[in-house]
Amino acid sequence: MTPAELLDTHPHVSVLTLDFFDTLVTRSVAQPSHVFAVMEERLASSHGPRWSGFALQRVLAERRARAALAADDEHGDVTLVRIVEELSTAMNLSLTERTKLIQMEEDTEVELARPVVFGAELLRLATARGLGTWIVSDNYMPADHLVRMASAAGIHLDGARVIVSCEHGAMKHDGSLW
Repeated sequence: MTPAELLDTHPHVSVLTLDFFDTLVTRSVAQPSHVFAVMEERLASSHGPRWSGFALQRVLAERRARAALAADDEHGDVTLVRIVEELSTAMNLSLTERTKLIQMEEDTEVELARPVVFGAELLRLATARGLGTWIVSDNYMPADHLVRMASAAGIHLDGARVIVSCEHGAMKHDGSLW
């Protein structure tokens, strides 16, 4: 079924909701955690062996940050800042290094962003037909970052409402973000 056929099958629909990752935008790496491997390679080659193992430490820091949040808030989601704070403890990072890592992760995500052709066309057609469009994501990055990623992938979210778990204290998987 094409995106046009899908919309034609549901002529009564007035709003289209799309998940951001793997429906609208993907990355040029096989798994989300591979973003950290790209970062590790760049950090180690530019700043030395201190950064070897960064990718694993970044994954573990996110797990710890999520576990700590879950103890206090079963519906909330962590932010990148909170993850990097956790990473800072494990890797003894300076404030300057933390700031640079946040920027580097954001920039790397944007650089690796690629469109999901079906989802991008579905969004384009829905927008052209005047449907309201909502983009939803469980993510630790803010909505404006996802807009940057979409733009880098050639997808313009003009008029779309972008809802991200870390900004709304709610998650998709348990229904609270919906």
